Amino acid sequence: MSWGCEMSMALMVKAMCIKVGNPLRKLVLIKLADSASDAGEFTLDIFELALFCECSPIDAKSNFLALEREGFVKRITDASHIPSVFSFSFFGSVDGGGK
Repeated sequence: MSWGCEMSMALMVKAMCIKVGNPLRKLVLIKLADSASDAGEFTLDIFELALFCECSPIDAKSNFLALEREGFVKRITDASHIPSVFSFSFFGSVDGGGK
């Protein structure tokens, strides 16, 4: 992840407005938005994410997977592609995320 260099302010604002039901999950979502391009795409580094969220890599990964399962983020490259590229499903609206 390139924290801050690719920052999308629009995505960060949208991430802050969405209810995800868990404070750590919200922080994960905001940090992912911070690392996303203006097109809403990002790669995932669980260890950097855990460092910035001040949690264990297991907690960072489980909260990221919950965001993916709930439809807030989606994988846009197949699982064999390294690094995997993800996108926000709420990129076009702020009315409740991917639900």
